[in-house]
Amino acid sequence: MVLKKVIVIGTGGHAKVIADIILKNNDTLLGFLDKDPVQKHFLGYPILGNDTDYIKYRDCCFIIGVGNSKKRENIYKNLKSVKWYN
Repeated sequence: MVLKKVIVIGTGGHAKVIADIILKNNDTLLGFLDKDPVQKHFLGYPILGNDTDYIKYRDCCFIIGVGNSKKRENIYKNLKSVKWYN
C-alpha cells in the first residue's frame, strides 16, 4: 500500500471529518489550504496558504473539505491538473 501525502482544502467541520479519514487510512496529512487563512494551524496541522496555493504542492493529493456543495463545486472548477485523494 502506497501512503499518500494529502492536503485538505477548507478548515471547517467537514474538513475535520475528512482529516480524520485521512489519518485513519494511515496517509500523511500535510496540512490545509483555506480561502481566507486567518489562523496558522488547524487541528494541529499548518495552514499552508489559500486555496490558490495548491499549485505549490503538485506532488500531493487533494480533497475538498467544504460541506456546502455549491462552494465545493466552485473550488473544484478552479483546481487544474491535481491528483485527487480517494
